[in-house]
Amino acid sequence: MKENHLKILKGPGQYFRLFGKTFKAMSGLSRIPQAERIPPSLTERINLAVSGVNECDYCSWLHTKKALELGFSKKDVEGMLQGDLSGLNRAEAAVILYAQHWADTDGNVSAKARKGLEEFWDEETIKSVEAFIVSVYFGNLCSNTVAAFRAGTLPRPFGWQITFLLSLPVASFIQKIAV
Repeated sequence: MKENHLKILKGPGQYFRLFGKTFKAMSGLSRIPQAERIPPSLTERINLAVSGVNECDYCSWLHTKKALELGFSKKDVEGMLQGDLSGLNRAEAAVILYAQHWADTDGNVSAKARKGLEEFWDEETIKSVEAFIVSVYFGNLCSNTVAAFRAGTLPRPFGWQITFLLSLPVASFIQKIAV
């Protein structure tokens, strides 16, 4: 049986830390010329890999839709959600392994994992990769928090209600664009 990796926000503090990281990462990404960013196909692979680790239904649906629009096969999408690296070159596999490790460790990546990226990618590209990882991770946790709250599986003391309310606009946005 597959171990459940559904991750939720631990409280308002984590929400604000991830929101700040996401805002900073994405604003930094906007300064990188489009031609120097990672390709959209790799971006979607990152999004699918992280969403797969966190078992986020909302984000998996959204990024499956985007990947299919980019020409991915259904088999490729399912493989990415399950962590399958077949069909990737070594540089792409390094990115996906890093993204999975980042999601598994809540961003506490090992130096060895970072070195795996540095073997293939320059620092600006790694910053782009990390921007996409943190943004999808934030979306995953917000969406999972809302889903858990609605299912009645999220504790409901005062702090969790605030976390639910903070997460709701992010999860609602993701649901809206996924349809």
